[in-house]
Amino acid sequence: MRMKRVISLAGVLGMGFLVSGCITTGNDQLQGTVQYTYKVARKLDTDLSASVQQLRGTTTTLSQRLDDNAKNIQELEDSIRANQAALDKMKGQLDELTRVLYAKMGLTNTGASTGAPPSNIMIESASAAPMSAPPAGIATPETAVGGDPAAVYEAAQRSYIQQDYQNAAQQYDAYLRFPNTDHADYAQYWKAESYYQLAKKNQDSNLYQQSIVEFEKLRNDHPNSSKVPGALYDQAMAYLSLNQTESAIKLFDTLVAKFPSDANAERAQSELKKLKG
Repeated sequence: MRMKRVISLAGVLGMGFLVSGCITTGNDQLQGTVQYTYKVARKLDTDLSASVQQLRGTTTTLSQRLDDNAKNIQELEDSIRANQAALDKMKGQLDELTRVLYAKMGLTNTGASTGAPPSNIMIESASAAPMSAPPAGIATPETAVGGDPAAVYEAAQRSYIQQDYQNAAQQYDAYLRFPNTDHADYAQYWKAESYYQLAKKNQDSNLYQQSIVEFEKLRNDHPNSSKVPGALYDQAMAYLSLNQTESAIKLFDTLVAKFPSDANAERAQSELKKLKG
């Protein structure tokens, strides 16, 4: 009987040890699972934090770019408004200059006479000769030759202003037939310019060649004229229109060398850069 109890107790203790072993093993596995889950969660949290931080940085950058673009757009709009205001001001000044010019010439904006006596004016620009305003009803070269040289010169001036280059060339030529005139060099220059403008308008190689001849005559007959730099430049441009590049380069070089401070020299240098590379 006693032996049976001992055997029973040993069995119970054995079962206790077996159950205890199973519980210990289960706890280890659970603890391992918990630790693994914790590590995964920590890694996800770390990765997510980095992603959130990166997203915040990207959002900040995009916001800054939007702000910069808005600022640039505003600056562009301000610049456009400023340019428009400047253009409006220039247009007003041009309109006023046109009004004064026509008033001084005794003309309306349509070219009709106002009936007022014209006052003598002198104009010098890149596109107009030094001019005194002509009286209304001026004679043509055919009827004016043998009369007043000033009247013929004034007729040529009016024709050039009105871009009637054909008549202007004839009228300047008529003026040049008078001996000992005061504006022979100017008349020769604007005669050449008249042919040059006609050539550009009609793309006529013969007229380009005629303008070259007339510019050359100015330089030969009036080497000290203030119109020589302009003649050199436009003669060179006429050569370019005829694809005679070497002749044009030679004239541009001469212009830059002899008249370095003249405004036409700067234009010539710009052309030389394009031609010589």
